[in-house]
Amino acid sequence: MLELPRQAVDRGLLAPGRTVSARHRPYGIEFASGEPREAFFLVLDDDWYRELHAHAVAS
Repeated sequence: MLELPRQAVDRGLLAPGRTVSARHRPYGIEFASGEPREAFFLVLDDDWYRELHAHAVAS
């Protein structure tokens, strides 16, 4: 079972019976659908996620 945010479901044009591919990448897992396959959701490995630092943007 794969639980996704509604926005990811809509972006991937997912529906019952549709095929979704999952490919291991150096940074985690990429979920794709359609032909040609187009990525619509990424699950980042913990090590990669920790390296993404959030920075406040000031004007």
